Amino acid sequence: MPAARDRWPLAVLAVLGACAPKAVVPESPDPLADVTTPHGHVVADPAPPFDQALPPEPVVPTARAHTPLPPSRTFVRGERAPVGLSDEDIAAYNAAQGDPHVGPFELAHAFAGDPSLLERRKGPLVAIVKTSMGSFECVLFEHEVPRTVANFVGLARGARPVLDVEDGTWKTMRFYDGVTFHRVVEGFAIQAGDRSGTGSGDAGYVLADEPGRGRQHASAGTLAMAHRGKNTAGSQFYVTLAAAPHLDGLFTVFGECEPEVLLAIGRVKVDPKAFHRPKKPVTIKSIEIVRNPTALAQPDVGPPAPTGR
Repeated sequence: MPAARDRWPLAVLAVLGACAPKAVVPESPDPLADVTTPHGHVVADPAPPFDQALPPEPVVPTARAHTPLPPSRTFVRGERAPVGLSDEDIAAYNAAQGDPHVGPFELAHAFAGDPSLLERRKGPLVAIVKTSMGSFECVLFEHEVPRTVANFVGLARGARPVLDVEDGTWKTMRFYDGVTFHRVVEGFAIQAGDRSGTGSGDAGYVLADEPGRGRQHASAGTLAMAHRGKNTAGSQFYVTLAAAPHLDGLFTVFGECEPEVLLAIGRVKVDPKAFHRPKKPVTIKSIEIVRNPTALAQPDVGPPAPTGR
C-alpha cells in the first residue's frame, strides 16, 4: 500500500478554495484533497444552455507550429515525472519510460478502427460509462481540448498504449474496464482511472494540460483530468457532484456528464480513513465511445480564437 504522500487528491489544498480559488497551488502528490463538503460554494450564473452545436472543422491530427526544442534534461525509466514539464520534456520523459507512441496522441489515433467516429455530422462525441450502479453518458469536448479527449478515448477503446505494471511491458487494452471509483466524496466529486485502485497508479506516461476555453466547474457532472501538479495528468479523471469553483483553471475540463447516477455513487458508504474509498467497490464495467445526435450537453464550441493582429 503506497504512502499517503504518493496518493493523488483531486483539488490541491481544496480546503482553501472558498477563500482563494485562483491562488497558485503548490505541488501535491494527490489531486483529490481530503475534502468532505463542497465548502458552500455557489455559482451566480447557471450552466450554459444545452444544445447540439457541431463545429464544422474536420477531425485531423494537428501539426506542431514550431520546431521542437531539445528537452531540458534526461530521464530514466521508472522515475516519477516532475511537475511542470515542457512539451519537449514530456516527450522525452514518455520515451524514457518506453512509451511506443511517438509524438502527440491525436483524435485520429484514438478513433482508429472505427471510421464512424470521424463523421462529426452524426452528432456529438459521447462516452457511455457503464458501472455496477448504472450507466451515464458524458459529452466530450473534442474541439476544445482535443488531445485530452483523444487520451481518454484512446484509453477507453484500447487504442492508446499503456504500461502494464504487472509485467513491465507496453500494450493496448481497454484500460478503464474493471477499474473502480477509488475515491468518493459526497457533495464534491468521484474519481477513477487507476487500475491499482489505490489512487497512486497511472498509465505509464504523462499528458500536458490543455487550457481549452476555461470551462468552469459550475455544476454536478463536470468531467476533468486529475493530476498532482501541472502537466502530470495521465489516466485518472474525476466527475464533480456539485459546483466546485475552487478547481477552475487548475484542471483540464473535457466533458459534461449526466448527474443522476453520479449522485447515487456519491452517496455510497466510504472509509474516510482510507482516502474515501467505497466500502463496497463501485466498478466501471466498460466505456463505449459513440456519436449520439440526441445527446444533451453543453455545446462543444471549439478552442478560443487567436488574439492579436
